Amino acid sequence: MTIVTIPAGQTLTVTADVFSSGRVYRVVQPDGATVNKFVAVAAGTNVDLGPFAVERSYDVVSKSGSLSYAVSVKERVLLPSAVRGNRLVALGESLIEHNHTANSLFKLSSWSRGFINWAQVLNPGLFTFDVWYDATVRQGWEPTGPGSTVSFRGANAGVGGQTSAQILDRHRYLLDSVDCEVVVISAGTNDMASVPAETIARNRQMLADAFIAAGKLVILLPVQMRSDVTWPAVSGYRKKCHYVNQKARELVDSRQNCFLFDWNEYWVDFNSANGNPKAGYSPDGIHHNTLSAYTIGKKFGEFLARILPPGGRRVVAPDDLYDAALNPLGNKAANPMLSGTAGTVSAPVTGSCADGYRILRNTAIGCACAASKEARADGRGNYQVLTFTPNQAAGSELFYFQTSTTDIAHGLPVGTWVRASMEVDVSAWAGWQGITMHLRDNATGGILAYGMEDYSADPWPAEAWSGVIFSPPFRITDAASTLRFQPRIKVDNSKAGAGVLKIGAPEIRPCADPRGLVNYRE
Repeated sequence: MTIVTIPAGQTLTVTADVFSSGRVYRVVQPDGATVNKFVAVAAGTNVDLGPFAVERSYDVVSKSGSLSYAVSVKERVLLPSAVRGNRLVALGESLIEHNHTANSLFKLSSWSRGFINWAQVLNPGLFTFDVWYDATVRQGWEPTGPGSTVSFRGANAGVGGQTSAQILDRHRYLLDSVDCEVVVISAGTNDMASVPAETIARNRQMLADAFIAAGKLVILLPVQMRSDVTWPAVSGYRKKCHYVNQKARELVDSRQNCFLFDWNEYWVDFNSANGNPKAGYSPDGIHHNTLSAYTIGKKFGEFLARILPPGGRRVVAPDDLYDAALNPLGNKAANPMLSGTAGTVSAPVTGSCADGYRILRNTAIGCACAASKEARADGRGNYQVLTFTPNQAAGSELFYFQTSTTDIAHGLPVGTWVRASMEVDVSAWAGWQGITMHLRDNATGGILAYGMEDYSADPWPAEAWSGVIFSPPFRITDAASTLRFQPRIKVDNSKAGAGVLKIGAPEIRPCADPRGLVNYRE
């Protein structure tokens, strides 16, 4: 087998002299297999194959004598420029899938262990990464075997456990069905035990080239290192991983509209002889927890901010409120600027609360909470300030910041898509365990949507940060039903000191049908 690879934009010329003849077969399978179709090369002739917009490989087979061949630039193929826009999709395995979680009980969450989620929270409006609830079983998308489903669809095209070949098999979904501008690719982590390194690198290259040829901006992620418990130092897995990642660097250096974001830079402990993940960064030496997702997501957001134009704020005026006739996309949350102090604080919470809202403690471990109001320095209304002071007894304490009436009649037409959000400013403190948006449709079969649902009892970042937390969108199924807007704050009551959370600009807003991402039309 004589495999010849033709780079994008170049031509393979196969020549047979008067004593030779042969065939040229297209190589299309990830394992290097050829298809039983060929181009014949007769004696005394030559055949040109190409140029193509993406790299291709061919098997040159002599039938008599010997064939000569050369790869050259005979005609330049102009690749389409990447379209500028902010719709991001991600294709990969569990490291991508874990940005969201859902179940058969109509719950859908963006997850605090998702690095893309953190990039979005910390950089409001920079890019979109929407999913919606969909429990359909799709062949090739079953994370735990035939008949299983991730229970969501949209910009997150991650399926746990898949190899680079399986991900390559699914890439047509994005090419054919998804309307986006930016594609993030993660592939290869599940290949190391049985797939040759060259094949892994080739599969990743084929993925990148397919999206580049379609005019997408491609962000290629290297294979993320694992702990030496999963990939023992003597196994060769780690050496294969390093080889594949060096090939990724070569790839992006030779392509337009293709970038490498090296998450290993923020994941690996460089003092570890075997390149293990940093301490406290993973539950199993493979996957992210909240702290590693935050650290990687923060850097990923900074990376994207150098490529994409900045986003704008959503809540900009106190009178941008819902009106069925005149402003059907207005805010359904009353008092978005958090004016006044006529809200309710339920003991043992103390202090003052903005009009139309209520603050309460849901558990009884012993953490104190003092509520206060603060005029925002940017002039955009007020913050509801919550100061948490644990008594250092063991356990997690849960608090709610919700509307005065727990469930509110929404009056939105059936079929309206809606999501909730809030701006947050979080102090440096080691006691944070979760700051989560919670929006529930109380109708039968209604969706329970969490924005940045906390993962296990993971500690959250101990450094100060700010951003916007929002729920995944869902569709109203009953105009006469109610919504529950109930952001939740979880703290580690065993920690010393105090944490300060500032909440601003709450909203419950109708939004565009996210299924437009896959060109869905009703």
